[in-house]
Amino acid sequence: MDGLAKELSEIEVRLDVAQNKLSAYEDLKTQIKLLQTQIKKSGEEGMDTLMDLGCDMYVNAKVKNFDKIFVNIGLNCHVELTLNEAETAVERWMKHLNSRIYELASKRAVKKAQIKLISEKLQQLTGTQ
Repeated sequence: MDGLAKELSEIEVRLDVAQNKLSAYEDLKTQIKLLQTQIKKSGEEGMDTLMDLGCDMYVNAKVKNFDKIFVNIGLNCHVELTLNEAETAVERWMKHLNSRIYELASKRAVKKAQIKLISEKLQQLTGTQ
């Protein structure tokens, strides 16, 4: 039973990681949409923003061209993509993560059922209810 509990714990950790990644990609998709809206509003004049210098210090900055962004694709590797390409890639990654989350949630349900069944059988064998 300890082995099943350990497996359940590992599945729950992987599920939590996948859900956190999905949340990050949802945030990225929202930011991409905001940038696309900002491009339509501002046209050629650019966008005012705050640039993080580190240690909670910021300076005003004007971004003149923000039709491309750098996206972390894993292992700290970044790729420059247009906003449309980034949105397509994010949707693909989100689809993959959703299927991974579904798979892990199914595995978790199976492990919980196995633990419950074994626990009930042990109670029957020991004569306790």
